[in-house]
Amino acid sequence: MVVSTAKGEAPADEYGIKFFETCKNKRKHRASFPFLIAKDIKQGLSEIDTKAEV
Repeated sequence: MVVSTAKGEAPADEYGIKFFETCKNKRKHRASFPFLIAKDIKQGLSEIDTKAEV
């Protein structure tokens, strides 16, 4: 399925989430997506811990 950048960014902005463009044929993109999500989760957890300490 092909989705234009504008069509993908609109709901991402609405829900306050990141928009990722990937290509099904490029393995590096599929591998980086889970890494980026995990990185954001880890950062969010660190921010929660920091706020709890204050």
